[in-house]
This record gives sequence, structure tokens and C-alpha cells, in this order.
Amino acid sequence: LASNVASNDPKAGFVSWNINPAEPERYDVLSINNKSFRFGSLLKFVDELLTETDRLLFLDILSDVRLPDTDFTTYEPAESFNNRNYHASAFTEPINVFVNHNEDVIKGWLGNRRKRGTVLHNVTEDRIKWKRRAVMDWLDKCLLYLQLLFVLLQVTWGGPARIAEMSVLRITNGQDERRNMYFDGTWIMFLFRYNKTRAMLGRDRRIPRYPPPIVVKQLIYYFTLVRPAVSYFMKHFDLPGKNEIDEYMFVDHKVGRWTDGMMYRRFDQVTIQHGIGMITTSVYRQAAQLIMDKLVKFKWELPDENNISDESFGHSSREAIASYAVEIEGGDMIQKNDKAWFKIGGFKWHAIMIPNASRRGPLPKHGIDDIDSPSNTGEYPSQQPATSRPRISNAALITVLPPLQPDISELTARHFLSSIKSVMNPDVEMNPETLVAL
Repeated sequence: LASNVASNDPKAGFVSWNINPAEPERYDVLSINNKSFRFGSLLKFVDELLTETDRLLFLDILSDVRLPDTDFTTYEPAESFNNRNYHASAFTEPINVFVNHNEDVIKGWLGNRRKRGTVLHNVTEDRIKWKRRAVMDWLDKCLLYLQLLFVLLQVTWGGPARIAEMSVLRITNGQDERRNMYFDGTWIMFLFRYNKTRAMLGRDRRIPRYPPPIVVKQLIYYFTLVRPAVSYFMKHFDLPGKNEIDEYMFVDHKVGRWTDGMMYRRFDQVTIQHGIGMITTSVYRQAAQLIMDKLVKFKWELPDENNISDESFGHSSREAIASYAVEIEGGDMIQKNDKAWFKIGGFKWHAIMIPNASRRGPLPKHGIDDIDSPSNTGEYPSQQPATSRPRISNAALITVLPPLQPDISELTARHFLSSIKSVMNPDVEMNPETLVAL
């Protein structure tokens, strides 16, 4: 299916810059199959994605949850490239603060009287009975967010990853494979290895990708607060993907882990919905290479004389290679100097694709209390554009969270039972079992 989708896209060379002879050094219009597409439309698309994902995450998915007081933008968690434990990541380390917040969504719902009425049927000593329809609606929002996040990563972290890479992107260690998501200081690094370049170069090619800080901000809160609740509900309701949600990044409650074909379709669906249907998965890969060459203007050479900007696309300068992501085997897979170069290239990409990032305001700390804030009502101060986004400095970055324990909702529910005021005749004696049921 992926091949069929790709076969309908322009072949190499059918995406180019539309050069104006009067201004030959100006690159602001692309030609796609001889049809003009303004680069400004792509920048507008990126800004719309940032706005849509930010509001969906904080004002909808986490609308009834108090955000942690911890400043994740400066927090530096413990990280180990050599930890090979199954489902291990920085978020499973007891010394890291993230583990203190993996129950916050469930606790926030049970501690909110209005939300309890929306998502709960009842609570007993033995179990908590969730309203399936309400939970499924919430999971649908999480699926929409994940789909938008997938596209947002592809257009903001530098050269787009191959779809085959994305479908096997691990956020925790597998049984035999290493995860792809790591801390690099206070930045998050998605690290891939291409083994099909070994025959030509005598070594595997290492490709690190760095999301920009304003995307990192979303990743922090998504994996800290949302992902554990998604994992819990998928297991609670025995949904597709329940066995993969703690290992792979792109998994949802309807189909499980995403296939290559699903990812092609979902990328294209998002661009169509935002009015730039010309930018398909294949077209964007070609356009991104042109942007890297003429706008980012960042090229440098490795010892094997292959251009690193080509490597970020999974190519060598000598030959375009059909590459697939294979998880890394240790922290020594990529040298520090190479990481630094890729990071610099990523930063330059961020500056081109998100030119107004420096004007973005601070991140609100408690979305549940910010209903009337300007960012939530759509009203912005006159000195700040309506399209501006919260700015995050060199943010603390994360991987995936450990799954919730099966009985966590029951324990949490009973903790909040004391706040549920039952209506009863004070002259009638009530048994403890009845109170628990209430």
C-alpha cells in the first residue's frame, strides 16, 4: 500500500524551486508538478499545527488536570545509554521526578466532582466502573493529537524521517532492541541507525533528530501525564495496541501500532485538512531537501565525505538508499562531535521553519485554572500576534512512562471517596460497605 501511495507522488526532480529571473537568489515558491506552492504556506501550516496541538493537549485532553509544579523546562533527568532493561527509559528511573506524575490524570478526574459524574458509573471495594463512551471519546482526542504530533515532528525536527523509521520508533527498550528516544543534556534526541549503508561505508549510519523546544514542551506533558492514562485505559478495556502502547510511540486504541501505510495516509490527511494537499509524504521529503540546501544553507562533511544534511534524509551523497530504522545498540553508536553537528543543523532548521519562536510567551502552569486566560479564550495582548506560541528554553526532554498498575484506579478512587458527600437520613445507620459503594 505504501508503495502504491508513493507511486502517485511526483518522482524525484518534479519538486523544485520556482525561480524568478528578476530575483534568482530568492527562494519562496516551490514548483510541484509544474504548479506553484508558496513556501509561506508551509510555514503557516507549521504554525497552525503548533497552535492546534497545543490547544488540543492543554485545553482539551488535560482540561481537568492540574499541571505539575515541577519546572520541566529546566529539570535534567538521569539518563543511561547502557540500561538495557525491558521497557526501561529515563521515566522508569525512580530517582527521576516523572514517575511522581504518571497517575495525575486519573487522580485529577476522580478529584473533580463534575468530571467524576462524566466518566464514572460507580466505585466499589472491588472495582471502579468507568463509562466506556466517555473514556473512548477521550482516547479519540488522544489519537487525534498523536496524529498531529506525528506530522509536527516530521516538519520541525530537520530532515524528515522515513515512514519505515517512524512505524518502529521505540520509546522504551524492547526485548531485544533499544529505544530510539534519549535525553541529550536538556534536549531530546531521537536516534536511529541505518544498517543498509554498511555494505557501502563499512559502518552503520547514525541519524539523530532534535525537535524544537516548543515541540519538546508538548512531548514532556504528553508522555508525563497523558500516555500513562492511555496505557491504563487500553489495558482496562482490552483494546488493540494494549501490548505495544508502552514500547512504541505510534500506537492507538483503534488499530494498535501504526503500519507504514497508515502513516502515509495520516500525513496526507493532515495536509489535506489544512489546505495544502499538494504536500504529500513523498513531496515533502523532496521539498525538505530543497529547503535544507537553499534556505537552511547548512552543509558539512563527515570523514567519509558524505554530506550530513543528506544523512538526515537517510541518503548518502553518492546514492539514495532505501533505509529502514534499526534500534541502537549502545551509547557509543554515535560520536559526540557528530551529535553536535546534527544538533546545530537541527537548530538552523528550527529557525527557518518556526521563525517567530523567540516571541512566544511563557507556558501556563495550570491549564485547569486558566480557562479565562488570553491563551484559552483566543484573546491576545495587542503587542503579541495571535499566532504566537509559548516559548520553551533548552527544555528537559523525556522518553516514555512506565505503565500504570492494574489496581491504581481502585486505590485512587477510594482515596477520594471521603470527598463524595452522600445524601442520607442522619437517623439511619449505614454499613461501611454501603458507604464504599456510594
